[in-house]
Amino acid sequence: MKRIDVAKALPFVFLLAYQIHNGTMASFLSRALGSEHAVLSVKHVPKEPRLIGTIPACFISIAIAFSLVTVSMFIAQYMGWGYFKIEEDIGNLSTIREYLMMIPEFFCIVAEEMVVRCYLLPMMMSQYTTGHAIALSGCIWGLYTVPLTLLLHEGDCETTWSGHRLFLSSLLTPYPYSWVAVKSGYVCWAPSILHFVNKSLSSFALGNMETKELGIMKGEPWKTNGLTNIITAIPFAFFTTFELNTLSHLS
Repeated sequence: MKRIDVAKALPFVFLLAYQIHNGTMASFLSRALGSEHAVLSVKHVPKEPRLIGTIPACFISIAIAFSLVTVSMFIAQYMGWGYFKIEEDIGNLSTIREYLMMIPEFFCIVAEEMVVRCYLLPMMMSQYTTGHAIALSGCIWGLYTVPLTLLLHEGDCETTWSGHRLFLSSLLTPYPYSWVAVKSGYVCWAPSILHFVNKSLSSFALGNMETKELGIMKGEPWKTNGLTNIITAIPFAFFTTFELNTLSHLS
């Protein structure tokens, strides 16, 4: 588990301390972990009923992650940024060991999603329109994570491009995470699974931008992974804003 993953999960500790101070920790955790009866007892949470159950939302999240990565691979191929090549040692023990090491990373992602999608997003949604709320929550989180990523980055890093790309990514990539969060009643599991599966698949298929390790798609990871993910997120941002706005008008 990397230092940046721990640093991103750190605000969850402060959020819990804040909830304990307000006497709302039990109700917040009940809602964030999927207890329906606690939804109406938490401040700053829009009072819409849950539209999709937690388990279906998790399966939808996995499907979205596969779709996003697949589209990114085709974009990279079409733009000439990379080419397909599957290595023979793709299932060796060292690779399997690396995937087992990702289990602690999942719990860091859950802590991150509980801060952003279970607390910050519903608070923004109660004050602003859907598009503004998601962009603002992503911007706030980006202002925290982008400097951390640049400071704690292990290895070579193109600082200027990385900073711009990371901040742009923090504005666009929250849209699919936020969509499943809103649809599942601001419960942490669906956005956490989408975040984790999308991140893992992107590194496996498109390459790892931090370690510069190539994936199935051979090419420069900042193009095959970074640029393609940003391009793929743009239409989803429009879809999320339109669909959730339409839903709010109907409700």
